[in-house]
Amino acid sequence: MLKRSRYGPLVAGSGNNADAHPSEATPDQDAGARTHFGYSEVRLDQKQGFVDDVFHKVAHRYDVMNDLMSGGLHRVWKDVFVARVRPSRSGFKHLDVAGGTGDIAFRVARAGGPKTDVTVLDINPDMLRVGIERAEKNGLSRQLKFVEANAEDLPFPDGEFDAYTIAFGIRMCRGSTRR
Repeated sequence: MLKRSRYGPLVAGSGNNADAHPSEATPDQDAGARTHFGYSEVRLDQKQGFVDDVFHKVAHRYDVMNDLMSGGLHRVWKDVFVARVRPSRSGFKHLDVAGGTGDIAFRVARAGGPKTDVTVLDINPDMLRVGIERAEKNGLSRQLKFVEANAEDLPFPDGEFDAYTIAFGIRMCRGSTRR
C-alpha cells in the first residue's frame, strides 16, 4: 500500500510535470545561461524539460537500456557503490536521490536488512512508478518510500538520513560540470 509522504507527493495522486514543455522557463533559472544536454548546447531554462521528456519515454525500458549500454557492468558498479555505503543492520535511514527505478535503493535495503528504511527521490513520476512496481514485485515495499521531488531542492530537514546517494543522476544537476 502506498502512503503519502510527509515530505511531498508520492507518485500515486501526485502532480505530473511530464506535460511541461521543454521551453517553459521556471522563475529561478537564468534564461540566458547555457548548458549541455547530450551533444547539444541548450538554454539552462530548457534543460529540465528535455530531461523530463527523455526519462518519461524510457522509464519502462531504463534498466534494460542500462544493461545493453554497459554490458551489465552497471550492476557491478552499483554493488560496489552500495558496499561503500555500508548500511547498519541495527537501523538505517537512507536517501537515494535520482533513484527512479530503485536499483540502488533495493541494494541498500537488502544490505541493511529489515531495519533499513530507504527513501527514493526522483523528479520523474514515470521512473518512480516503475520503482514502486519493482519494489512490490521484490517484496521491498515496506522498506521503501517514493517521493517525487527535485534533487536540487530536497524537501527534507537536515539530519533526516544516515546516508545520501546519487549515482548517474548527478549528471542532470545544474551544478554538475558534466551534463
